[in-house]
Amino acid sequence: FFMFSNNMGIVHETAYYTGHEHASRFASFWFVPWLVTQQDMIARGLPTPMTQTEIDSERKKFSHMVGEDIARYKPAVILIGHFDMLAGRPFDFMTYFGVDPYFERAWAGYKKDGMLKVRLTDYFPDTAARIDTINYDIYRLAAAGESGTH
Repeated sequence: FFMFSNNMGIVHETAYYTGHEHASRFASFWFVPWLVTQQDMIARGLPTPMTQTEIDSERKKFSHMVGEDIARYKPAVILIGHFDMLAGRPFDFMTYFGVDPYFERAWAGYKKDGMLKVRLTDYFPDTAARIDTINYDIYRLAAAGESGTH
């Protein structure tokens, strides 16, 4: 399985309890909020520590790496969480990572197959964890002869 989440702990626990390896070198996509914020600052005319060229280069590099992981592991299930990276603005996983042709080819074999609602307290019972619910789109690897879609 492959999981895009804003909580690294969920990825590890899911791998442990399902007995399946997480199909990515990234347990956390720590770089995405930083790059999205830098891009937003440039769009608003604010100073940033990165140039537009550097942001584009990093985005393409990481997009290619995610594509490599999907192509290498060919996870049967991909879970893509719904999160805001900037206040009130939902993050679009496919648009963001789709800047790389290798990612696009690796992703082409998957089709959406529902949604999963996960409560953080299911992962962190008897803790002070917020009772947030995270929605994940479920994508499955298309069967032979079946075309995948976004």
